[in-house]
Amino acid sequence: MSTDQEKSVLETKGIATVYCNQALFSVSYNDVRAYVLEVSPSELLLNPTSAEFTQKLPSVEPKFCLVLSPEFARSFANAILASVGQYEKVFGQLRPEPTQEQINQAVAKK
Repeated sequence: MSTDQEKSVLETKGIATVYCNQALFSVSYNDVRAYVLEVSPSELLLNPTSAEFTQKLPSVEPKFCLVLSPEFARSFANAILASVGQYEKVFGQLRPEPTQEQINQAVAKK
């Protein structure tokens, strides 16, 4: 006979892990689709003697598409927000997302 705690244990060995730092969404009457992507530099210029910065287009690698019913999409979104809330309780507030102007200023200082 299982206890409630035993039922809530999820074995994670063998579950694929995918890094995501960008997502695109589409909706229809029947579903919500989240296209999970990884955006990374397509090229790194390592020249410690130069202050010049050359911006290259990033590499965008689609990873997968998560398809959810609209009802589950709302539950999923609420669960993510609750998880981030727990994270902030333990580790403090998240950094604010920088504006493009702040990014440009930081790059210009280098």
